[in-house]
Amino acid sequence: MRKFATQAYRGFIAGTLGLAFSVAAINANAGVCDSAAKSLQTNIGIAPNIIDKKSIMNNRLCQVETKINTPRGNQTIVFYTTKDFVIAGSIFKNRKNLTADIMQNISNSQFASTWKKYKKSINKVIAATYTPKHAKKGRLVYEIADPNCPFCERMKPVVKKFADKYGYTVKLIFFSFERPSSPKKTSDFICKHRPFVDYFMNNLGTKTCKKGDEYVKKANQMAQNLGVTGTPTFIFARTGQKMVGANPTGLENMMKGGK
Repeated sequence: MRKFATQAYRGFIAGTLGLAFSVAAINANAGVCDSAAKSLQTNIGIAPNIIDKKSIMNNRLCQVETKINTPRGNQTIVFYTTKDFVIAGSIFKNRKNLTADIMQNISNSQFASTWKKYKKSINKVIAATYTPKHAKKGRLVYEIADPNCPFCERMKPVVKKFADKYGYTVKLIFFSFERPSSPKKTSDFICKHRPFVDYFMNNLGTKTCKKGDEYVKKANQMAQNLGVTGTPTFIFARTGQKMVGANPTGLENMMKGGK
């Protein structure tokens, strides 16, 4: 998945590498979350909008959920702070990415109101539809993809396999940002009324037209309205749950569960 990293995030992401051995050396700090805002300002130089915070690891670290303003709007980032330093990255335990689970829960919670607002208008920017032979009523997933996204390419056979297996209709929406040719490929797809199989087979041209260019603008705006920060992004119509990235196991679990 291609994510949009902020300038600040790129600057301190290296701290993740030291997480495994840094945590063990942290001394217990009573009220560790009391200094969270000051620590972020002092050690990173940002004044984030703190959504929530709680002490973890026997009060050694403060887990801070923040919103940071980026060119693509506010994005949620989780930091781990003490009064002396800030860690940006993921905490793992028993081979499980705890931070990823936190971010998924935050994303689902925040996306609920967004989905309620846009779930009807999203159908105005469908580029193509794949309907499996044994489609099941109520099983519909939107795939938001870039025509040049390598992770979307990797997921193509996976999406078809699980759509066929679990009876999911797939509606394709393009979010064209990966390369300068992305909007052109999207426009061509719309101009020539290409079917879903052309996307699957990467049969895409670069001849644009007014209708196609208008689609690019509308679809990109819709993706941004939905808070899409990378491709592929999958949105399950019935529940409004969102999954981001090339994650075959995650996609199958959600389809298997009838989301």
